[in-house]
Amino acid sequence: MTNTEPPVFESFIDVNTVFQMRFVNNTDCSAPAPSPHTLVTTTARVVENRNACPQGCTCYDENGRRYAPPPNKSSGAGPRTRIHGFAYMKFAKLSVSCIGIGLTRIPTESMRSDVQMIVLSDNNISTLDLTELKKFKDLNILDLKRNGIKEIKASSQVVLKDVTLVNLRFNNLTTVESSHFRSFPNLEIVMLYHNQIKRFPNNLFVHNPKLNRVYLGPNPIEKFQFHFLKALDIYSLSLRKLSLKSVPQEIATMKNLTYLDLNDNHITSLPNETFSNTTALYRIKVENNKIESIGVNAFNGATLLRFVYLSENKIKTLPAGIFSNISQERLKVELWSNPMVCDCNLKWFKTWIEEAEERDPTTDVRFICSTPSRVHNKKSDELSPAEFFCKDADKNDDGLACSVCKIPAGPIALTVLLTFVVTAVCCCVVWRCTFKRRYGDLIKYTRGKDTYSEVDTM
Repeated sequence: MTNTEPPVFESFIDVNTVFQMRFVNNTDCSAPAPSPHTLVTTTARVVENRNACPQGCTCYDENGRRYAPPPNKSSGAGPRTRIHGFAYMKFAKLSVSCIGIGLTRIPTESMRSDVQMIVLSDNNISTLDLTELKKFKDLNILDLKRNGIKEIKASSQVVLKDVTLVNLRFNNLTTVESSHFRSFPNLEIVMLYHNQIKRFPNNLFVHNPKLNRVYLGPNPIEKFQFHFLKALDIYSLSLRKLSLKSVPQEIATMKNLTYLDLNDNHITSLPNETFSNTTALYRIKVENNKIESIGVNAFNGATLLRFVYLSENKIKTLPAGIFSNISQERLKVELWSNPMVCDCNLKWFKTWIEEAEERDPTTDVRFICSTPSRVHNKKSDELSPAEFFCKDADKNDDGLACSVCKIPAGPIALTVLLTFVVTAVCCCVVWRCTFKRRYGDLIKYTRGKDTYSEVDTM
């Protein structure tokens, strides 16, 4: 007879029956049989482990059903947590959620060792000791946001191969090192924003080659260096409020980048080819910067781009054709709180918007005019293309005359040349007419006198 595996739940089975199933029927008759008392102790430990849940926490079993506190009729299946704009739910069914119960450390001793997701947000854990996670070999998600964590104690002895997400946002970390993430070799998502980090080392993610969603800002970075992100295949990236003065050149090489957040920096321009290779880019945020100029080819290559947020900058006008190479389906462009000059230079943009809306009614491209004064504070969708013109009487917010619409250099040169030629011809004609009118009689008298003199001479 083959060996019988010990049953998982044995609390309601008679001890003698279990004793016979496990040991009396064992083919190895020479092995010493333990006492029934020892067996009871082992069985109780197994049952307690599978129902373990820290006091004040909510726990879900391997089927995603809540077992602590006891589920009621209205309880649903599976834990839910929202991670940076998308619901990260049911990725890990077996989980422990201890939110806002005043924990000062991870309650590892009262958790099942096969837990897949640990959510300990809004507690008072000041030090994250990675050795405390050693027993959780199946851990997939670790959420420690809003804890006041000041320090991470690394451990080369802890390797959690299944961890794909680490959430450390809204803490008090001042430094992060590559050793802090060595324990998570298959990490895919990391959140470090809203800490007190002043620098990111060049080798920060050297042990995390699969990292593809990185959220770093806001943080009080003194000087941002992009080197630690170069080797990664990033899908989603947040560099919000990191004191950036320009868009990192390396972004142009991220072919799989779909989401980019550059809000709240000090970026002054978006030059040509800024996003030239980001063929998968879908959403970009560059709000609350200091952008004054955007190159006509800045978005060339981002053919799937549908959401462009450029509000709260210093943009006055846009070069013709700036959005011609991005997606024309369900396009949304926001340009609120910019000093937009709605004159003839921007007429093309209003015409382009109306054509885009005619092709796809879901198009949403709007802005508010700052100058000239006749259209001040009017929304773009309240104006027609005919109202985008220039005249000398137009004044801007400073009371200065609006600038004359610019004409390309070629036509300017031709116009100047033609004007010079026409003016010269006109001056010549006018001069001749004036001279003839004033001195015509004198000329006739002179010519007649000469004739008479010639006759007398003969």
